[in-house]
Amino acid sequence: TRCRFDSQSQRVASVSADRSLKLWDLLALKTTVSLDSNHGNVVSDCCFASSGRFVCTASWDKTLKLWDLQAGGFQTHGGTTLQRGHKGSVSSCSFSADADLLVSGSYDRTVALWDTSCCCFLSQGHSDWVTDVLVSADRKLVAVTLFEFIAFENVCQFQFCTS
Repeated sequence: TRCRFDSQSQRVASVSADRSLKLWDLLALKTTVSLDSNHGNVVSDCCFASSGRFVCTASWDKTLKLWDLQAGGFQTHGGTTLQRGHKGSVSSCSFSADADLLVSGSYDRTVALWDTSCCCFLSQGHSDWVTDVLVSADRKLVAVTLFEFIAFENVCQFQFCTS
């Protein structure tokens, strides 16, 4: 189970092993959205884009999903699946401050950097599971938490995803 505040601290998104995605309205003090994420396995993480328009969910089914909260159909049609990049369970996800980049980490020892307008870039060869990821405010570095230490990667060194 994981939960994240939106940038205005008015909502919280939560995900869990039962594959659900819930949005909590902190002003109304109630759950406003509760749905099955349609991920094929445990939902391990979630994050809001800074605008609050998008929520991303990460799953052990090796995928991420983008949920457009302003488009009413997300509750019936589900999120947009991002499935290139990881070959193992996705452990974490995080948007850049401007929401143009999404970074994800996986237990397959890879970090994927998603340019939300077009494509995916991949960093491989970490020595251990990637348990958490974060994009720096200037979008130049990705902080990568591994099982026992933290690594920093230059965004320019990511390779284009081919599969």
